[in-house]
Amino acid sequence: LFSSIDVAISPMLAGCQTKLLAKDGIYLHQAPRDVTRGFMGPGNRADWLISCPPGTWQLESKKKEGQALKFHCEAPLVTIVAVDRNDVACELPTFSVARPCYVVDLRQAVPTNSLNWVLGPTPFINGNVFSAGEHEHAAEISLGQVVDMEVSGVDEHPFHIHVNPFQLTEALSDSYEGYFQAGDWHDTIFTPGAAMRGRLNVDAFAGEMVVHCHFLAHEDFGMMHLINVVGQEGTHFAKAKEIDSTCYWDDEDFGEPKILQPGLLAHQRGRGSGIVCEQVWATRPSLSLAWSVHVHWLVRAFVSLTDFVVAL
Repeated sequence: LFSSIDVAISPMLAGCQTKLLAKDGIYLHQAPRDVTRGFMGPGNRADWLISCPPGTWQLESKKKEGQALKFHCEAPLVTIVAVDRNDVACELPTFSVARPCYVVDLRQAVPTNSLNWVLGPTPFINGNVFSAGEHEHAAEISLGQVVDMEVSGVDEHPFHIHVNPFQLTEALSDSYEGYFQAGDWHDTIFTPGAAMRGRLNVDAFAGEMVVHCHFLAHEDFGMMHLINVVGQEGTHFAKAKEIDSTCYWDDEDFGEPKILQPGLLAHQRGRGSGIVCEQVWATRPSLSLAWSVHVHWLVRAFVSLTDFVVAL
């Protein structure tokens, strides 16, 4: 059992290929992304694809060499035994998907409000401590607004917002080898650098929205705030479909998930040649592909450590 209630992990799988599909349940705008390691704090999730040669491999939490990180755990996570069953390896194209309109690319939006969050020292947010008896709202925001956010202290306090995810609008000071990129969506952010800039689409649900440090002990001491969201329940960001005409709202009939934009394959980018995964699936649909293992990390409270076999 690996507990991550109060630490971050940096999962990496040396000797294997690793690709990132989604973070905190939201697809990347262009997926999958080649990564060498991740950086995940309490509350973070990530969807990975992995491909390993035959042999035994160790998924472990390991920070970059020479890097000093606060609240970080280095530990083995999972042992992977890859078995050669003469299946055909293939190259994955990149793709983008039709998205719900509340997660369109807000970098193209004009924000109508702004929030500044200063996390720390514990248990303060913006110099205040939450009290259950009497408390003021940190802000009041109308439904349908796009809100600019600047958050400092995220190297010591994982920042989490309930209800609405937020998008990174600028590159972080440390991308952690490309794991963090502008355009990525999160509902929790904990980074090697001290600050982040992002945008929030306040969508559909009125009432009080909780903001807190995801170190649960810090939250218990009062490191949280409430945003009062006002307006007509169900109100959306009116210009979402001007940004992305293919996006859909929950009350629309959007059908099956759609891949909108297949990307370039590795051999089209001049990095060698190989069989395209889509071609393999079309010709041998029962094939167990090397890329068929979909690793989902739920790092809210724990990660179970077990040995398992990856069929290649």
